[in-house]
Amino acid sequence: MVAKRKDSAALFEVISKARQSDSESGLDVPGWMDNKNDESAASLEPTARPKLKPLGGVSSQQKEGSAPVVSTTEGRLQLSLSYTGGTVIAVVLVLVIAAAFMLGRKTAQPSAPVTDSLDAALNTDLMGDAGNASASEAAGSSAGGVRQTGKWYLVIQELKGNSPQDQAEAWRIVDFCKQHGEYADVVEFPRRKKVAVWSLTGFDSGSSDGALEHAGLIENVGKLYFKKFRTYNFKQNDPENPWYLPHN
Repeated sequence: MVAKRKDSAALFEVISKARQSDSESGLDVPGWMDNKNDESAASLEPTARPKLKPLGGVSSQQKEGSAPVVSTTEGRLQLSLSYTGGTVIAVVLVLVIAAAFMLGRKTAQPSAPVTDSLDAALNTDLMGDAGNASASEAAGSSAGGVRQTGKWYLVIQELKGNSPQDQAEAWRIVDFCKQHGEYADVVEFPRRKKVAVWSLTGFDSGSSDGALEHAGLIENVGKLYFKKFRTYNFKQNDPENPWYLPHN
C-alpha cells in the first residue's frame, strides 16, 4: 500500500472540480485575448476631427457679427464704412464736385468782359485800332451820324472775340441801343482780335461831366439788355474813368 501525501488532493476531488468548471462556462478564453479585442474595437471608433479654418476672408460667424453698412438706432440713420470704402466714396464725391464746377463754368452766362485800364500803352494801341475801324463804322454812322475828328466816343461794350457769333451779338447791341435813343456802330480792333460797340455820341473830353453822365445812362441801358439777353451789361470797369476813345 502506497502512502498518501498530506496536501495532495484525492482523485475524485480533481474530477469533480473539472466537471463543475465545464458546467459554469463553456470554453475558457485567456484574459489577454479579451484586452486585445477591446483595444482594437476602440481604435476603430471614429474620433472628432478639428475644424479647419478657411483660407482668406472671414468665417460665417464673423460675418454674422460684423456691423451692417446702414442701420438705424433710436430713429437715427447710421452709416458704417471700412477705410477702403470711405476712401472710394470720398474720391467719388470729389470727382462729382469737380465735374459740377466745370459744368457750371461752361453753362454760366458770360458777364461783361473785363477791359484794361486806359494806361498810356494800351490807349495808344486802342486808338491805333480805332483809326483802322473806319470801314466798319461807315454803316452805323450813316444811320445815326458821323464821328468828328478830335471828339471822344464811348466804347459801349467790347465783346470776347471777333467770331461771327460775336459780330452778330454786337449788331444786336447796336439795335438795342438805337431803340433806347443811343446810336452806335460795330468796330473791330485787329490787334486785340475783338469787336466792340462804339457810340456815335461825341464829347470834347472823355472825362467831362457830360461824358461821365452819358456813360452812366449807357450802363442803365446795359442793365435792361442783360435782363433780356443775359449776356452783356455795358458796365465800365471804372465809372470815374469810362472807356472813351478819340476819333482821329
